[in-house]
Amino acid sequence: MRHVATIRRLLLASALLFIGILCPLEFAAAQSKSDALLDALSEPERQKLLDTRKKLEGLHRQLAEITVAARKNNPSLQNQEDKLRHLVLNTMEAAGYQPAKEMAHLKELTGKLRADDVDPEQKKRLINDYRQTQARLMAAQREAMANEVVRQARQNYQEQMRQAMEKENPEAEALIQRYAKMRMQLRRQLESAIKNQDIDQ
Repeated sequence: MRHVATIRRLLLASALLFIGILCPLEFAAAQSKSDALLDALSEPERQKLLDTRKKLEGLHRQLAEITVAARKNNPSLQNQEDKLRHLVLNTMEAAGYQPAKEMAHLKELTGKLRADDVDPEQKKRLINDYRQTQARLMAAQREAMANEVVRQARQNYQEQMRQAMEKENPEAEALIQRYAKMRMQLRRQLESAIKNQDIDQ
């Protein structure tokens, strides 16, 4: 089930949330969007998109592993991340959002989507609900990241995390740059595919 695979990627992406490499919700949204386009594309376009996605996911896994190791070997960094996470969540809540409730709802939807007895109509409703919840969380995350206090705390954490990642793997920075480049490539391919679909219609 493609959407369940997207959810797994969202969970993996959480390890990269605060180092400026990736917003997991935006990553999942991009993957979800490419899933929706795949069946409508010609075979060459479809293969090109799948190849880019595969490379991106490979880099994604590598960076997640380095990040996890960096956090494990730097307890103070983990403490700093916990404080930043609470700051972000509190900022979201102060702006009127309910991130904990929304994440719990995503988890609930994930369980329902994994069930074997989901009929097509119910699956469609669940996916629509998932995407709407995801969109609300993305809006909350963008607003929180625009907060000056959050921005400064995140920048400090990024610097510490990148140094720790370099100690774990000297190629970490190069992987980050490759990831950013590949992400932009996927975005351009998605935009082009969407534009072509609009023209065809």
